[in-house]
Amino acid sequence: MDQNLSSYIESLHNKKVLIFGLGLQGGGLDAALFFAKHAKAVKITDLKTAEQLQATLAQLEEKQFNYRFGGHSLEDIDWADLIIVNPDIWNKKEALKYLEYARENKKDIETSVSIFLKYCPCQTIGVTGSRGKTTTAQAIFTMLTACSKKTILAGNIPNCMTLQQLEKSEDYDFAVLELSNFQLHSLEVSPHIAIITSISPDHLLSYQSMDEYLLDKRRITAFQRGADWLLLNQDD
Repeated sequence: MDQNLSSYIESLHNKKVLIFGLGLQGGGLDAALFFAKHAKAVKITDLKTAEQLQATLAQLEEKQFNYRFGGHSLEDIDWADLIIVNPDIWNKKEALKYLEYARENKKDIETSVSIFLKYCPCQTIGVTGSRGKTTTAQAIFTMLTACSKKTILAGNIPNCMTLQQLEKSEDYDFAVLELSNFQLHSLEVSPHIAIITSISPDHLLSYQSMDEYLLDKRRITAFQRGADWLLLNQDD
């Protein structure tokens, strides 16, 4: 295994991890399964009830977790060494005060995507945009695979377990990630190749202004380095 990735996984062995938002789309499930293998202890919290989350919980029956449903708690924030935030949380105002408390108390806050981009040893390609990002990400994956390049497809793609694929990423040439605006919201690392398919006012119900929405989209390239690439749609 890649040394940086191996060192990171080893560092988790003594950490208590809080999965902040289990959800129904697979992101919280992916994180729970990954950290169940590597962390000292894992706790899962969600605003939804256990009944509402049953489809996801059924896939965790053989694992041992502590749960809190129907709300979050400052006690859980205090307990955790590492907090893994489900991207949908950024759209839930009732949960944001807990993350603000976590920041004030210098807690380590990450997402599945941020961890993947930090520790994936192969070349990463991130795709975002108001429209066309899923089609573009899948097309890039298909083309690279057709060219005999071992490629991971992850991020905002249904059933593509991002962290589950991180452990085998050393054997791959590329990782293609579709990135939603909420996955970009707190990101402090950028892919080697960033692609923005288009920008239009399609998701403004979650933002106070178009400028605020653009700030999230710009994060895909905000932390790129000199040898990295940004590809834009010239017409949009």
